[in-house]
Amino acid sequence: MKVLNVNGAPESACNCENSLEHWKRYSGQVLSSYCAVKICLKPPEAGAQVQKEGPGDKPWFIVPVCGDHNALTGKALEIGDRIALAPADTGATCGARALAASA
Repeated sequence: MKVLNVNGAPESACNCENSLEHWKRYSGQVLSSYCAVKICLKPPEAGAQVQKEGPGDKPWFIVPVCGDHNALTGKALEIGDRIALAPADTGATCGARALAASA
């Protein structure tokens, strides 16, 4: 699956420890030993904010990547087909939980 690394969502809007923890919490998957980018054997160090390539609605997602691929803002990345995309929308995930707790 091709995605575009947009890496622009402020982590301050996320109530998780960081974007990689956000991915772990909302992807439904266990973190792999390798970066989500195909043929990369480096360990994941960050959760990159990405959009699926193609026409239509462009919601943002988070995928676990190595530091090198996380730094490639604005670049297309080919990620493994079995990698779950965690929603980056904090209003529907960790931010919604924080709002409910404060109500």
